[in-house]
Amino acid sequence: MKIAWVVDVWPPRSSDGESARSLARDFAALGNEVLIVAGALESAGDGDPRAHVLSRPDAHRTHWQRSASVSVDAAFRALLCAERPDVVHVHHWRSLSRDLVFGAALEGLPAVVSLHDLWTTCLIGTRRLPRTGAACDAVLAAHPCIACAPRTPWVPIEAQYMAFAEHKSQLVRELTLARAVIARDHTHATQIRRFLGDEGAQLAPFVEADSIAGGGARALAEIYAAALSSGAPAAGHARAGDWYTERMKAFAEVEWERGAQAAGFLS
Repeated sequence: MKIAWVVDVWPPRSSDGESARSLARDFAALGNEVLIVAGALESAGDGDPRAHVLSRPDAHRTHWQRSASVSVDAAFRALLCAERPDVVHVHHWRSLSRDLVFGAALEGLPAVVSLHDLWTTCLIGTRRLPRTGAACDAVLAAHPCIACAPRTPWVPIEAQYMAFAEHKSQLVRELTLARAVIARDHTHATQIRRFLGDEGAQLAPFVEADSIAGGGARALAEIYAAALSSGAPAAGHARAGDWYTERMKAFAEVEWERGAQAAGFLS
């Protein structure tokens, strides 16, 4: 079985980064192939012949208003088309693009998602109020979330509301199209559903990571096999003429960066 592991940085910067690398080695030891797709390599010394880096040219790729990237979407789909993995496993969208599961579906590939944090439910990814550091229990919504996130005065507030609606709906789509969503534990899964509000009820089945931890790579292989058996979800097809929409999105991305630079904005 050939699996495409998608991460924002390889090796992962998280505290369980070593376990992720170990799991990848164990999975490969079972006779499988692991293809790493990353937004960046952690350092030059961490080069990996399996790693394909999809670098973004913009300076603010971690900002919520920049959570989608036309260039990454195109490069990711081209890579999937060339490599043809059996299953895509998205470990994170950060620094890449929020439409990876959708892109895989358009290429006829099923995907599995691992949620390592609460990034999908918070515009700043921390679930902490910036002013006080207190935990935030609010449902992801335009109010109060946009006011909590870094200000972007060069973007009209109406455009920010539209950007928020698209940001949330596409992340919900990712978690709906995935054949399985792996959360850390029952509490984490419950938080994700609750913080996404009404949309949380439509997500794909959750698998709790602690319930498969003992099985290691073999347990993960079973999840991949089930996803492969289910096949890719119906996600529509790229339409003729979409090139214009993509060019307009790319133009909007460039204009956002110009506005940020003119405003002296630091991510």
